[in-house]
Amino acid sequence: PASAPPGSAAALEKLDAIESRLRDEAELPTPLLRAYVAGQGQSRYPPATRADHSLVPGYIALITVFLAFLFGATALVREREAGTLPTLVLVTRRRWHLLALGKLMLPIFVALLALMLLLVVARSAFGFGVKPGIVQAIAVQAAAATISALLGLTLSTLVVSAQDAYTASAVYLVASILLTGMI
Repeated sequence: PASAPPGSAAALEKLDAIESRLRDEAELPTPLLRAYVAGQGQSRYPPATRADHSLVPGYIALITVFLAFLFGATALVREREAGTLPTLVLVTRRRWHLLALGKLMLPIFVALLALMLLLVVARSAFGFGVKPGIVQAIAVQAAAATISALLGLTLSTLVVSAQDAYTASAVYLVASILLTGMI
């Protein structure tokens, strides 16, 4: 019967009758035929669960902190490789704190921009709402991004090439994933 639930015996008998009739008419493989007749193909990806949704904030925080480190790690080493670091030191009148502050602004800006964009995407894709503690959470994330950018800038003073900075950034990402338990 047409009104029978999909898993009932009557629906399965009707499905078997249609399958046998179609198998006689065409030489299609049985699993493909069963999926075609049932009108439901196998799902390629399992549906998202609540556990999957609980990982999203952690991934957002991890991406934000990693981007700050990556941009900070390559900040000074690129200037050194290009030969423009002495010019920058002269322009800032040998005030290293101004040079460091200038080099920290981009990683922190990129990290906060990525944080805001990821929050908008998470809200759109997963239906997350804005909770009362969002301002404090963003402030904590900004502090973490600043610390991460400072670590990256420190690394940038120690490494010789940009390739070394990228390698160290990859190690930083893997260590962050392992230490935070995001696997």
